[in-house]
Amino acid sequence: MSASKPLYDAIKALAPSGITVYSGEAKAIGSAVLTPPWLVLNIETPDSIRSAAATHLAGTGRLKVTVCAADEANCHYWIDAVHEAWRGARVQVPGWAIGTLIQTEQSGPYLAGLTATDTNLRYQVAQVWFSFTASPLT
Repeated sequence: MSASKPLYDAIKALAPSGITVYSGEAKAIGSAVLTPPWLVLNIETPDSIRSAAATHLAGTGRLKVTVCAADEANCHYWIDAVHEAWRGARVQVPGWAIGTLIQTEQSGPYLAGLTATDTNLRYQVAQVWFSFTASPLT
């Protein structure tokens, strides 16, 4: 899908405010320490529907949002913010018709292997998945 970068940028622009958003994985820069909460976005555009003439008609993509927070209550707060930001949203990408983001799955908060160095407590993580379609307009 040639719209991968513009699609990613349009979806990322919908992220809730007040939280750091990472692409692909959360990474500290230099000697900085990652401090929750944060979101990690992964966008997949793997499937493709073709016509009998092998012309690309549409693609089915997925957005995975990983929420990381210091405790379970905060994780639930950001899950709600993720729902408000992306559930039912539509983005505009030049040359493409992008369908509505539909939530397909969600995990509840669980203890991650990450550890808060100052308290030795494990962070809470949850994941929310959305699907969408993408069709070229030409």
